[in-house]
Amino acid sequence: MSGSLGHQPAVEPGREVGLEVVDGVAVITLDAPGRRNALTLGMARELGETAARVDADPAVRAVVVRGSGGHFCAGAHRALLDEVAEDPADPRRYADLGVVYDCFYRVGRLGVPVVAENARIIAGFGAIGLHPGGGHLLLAAAALGRSGAAALTLLGQELDGPRALRAGLAFDCVADDEVDARALALASAAPADPELSRSITASFRRSVGPSVVEWEQAMEAERATQMWSLRRRAVKLRSEERSDEGGARRLPGASSERSERSQHGRRAVKLRSEERGDEGRLPGASSERSQHGRRAVR
Repeated sequence: MSGSLGHQPAVEPGREVGLEVVDGVAVITLDAPGRRNALTLGMARELGETAARVDADPAVRAVVVRGSGGHFCAGAHRALLDEVAEDPADPRRYADLGVVYDCFYRVGRLGVPVVAENARIIAGFGAIGLHPGGGHLLLAAAALGRSGAAALTLLGQELDGPRALRAGLAFDCVADDEVDARALALASAAPADPELSRSITASFRRSVGPSVVEWEQAMEAERATQMWSLRRRAVKLRSEERSDEGGARRLPGASSERSERSQHGRRAVKLRSEERGDEGRLPGASSERSQHGRRAVR
């Protein structure tokens, strides 16, 4: 992180979410670059706890959420989705997915996004066989309009930084190495009085859609169908695995087939050998005819 911090925010050992507060601006860092900052259950809980700490700190007037390693966040981690898919209606798994929803909700309530010129904004639900969740359809339509949301979600189209800026999905678009500094500069421009800044932010959220109620309704409307798609995807993957295992079990049959062909080959060799044996007795027949001829002469 450049700008007023002048350094990369530190993340405590063993944690994947960092927090640093400078001049009333909280900087939250998602730090799992090896998986593009995709949220595991543990990381989602860390993010929720960190957001709660920020909310409870009256000295914080603005927040920057950033991702390390050149990525912001790839959504929920595949392993977590696969675990939930085993039985999405199970109370524990249902609650686990709720932890992730809560993280998205908290981060989504922050405004004034800044993106890099080479950013890739993708709604990858359909590509991995999942129905959107977290109120994605409502949020996409609010930001991009009906056609833009349809292109992003239904047709798998992606946005780069300039297109995101033109569509109103971002406030500014800068070079990759300038994103952190620009985001921090915008956050620092919030009112210096934290209480006033929070009050204005609360009024903004109540006045400008989607409202809290609309978002929560959209989350619940999508949740059941996303759970169905999770389960459906898991069943399909298991079916494919069984098919692959069945193919592996058929390999001995292929050996048996080869053995049968080998036995057939041995029978053919035996027949040819018998034919050669018959041919080997022909001289004896000639000798017999020769002896018969000699007897006739005598």
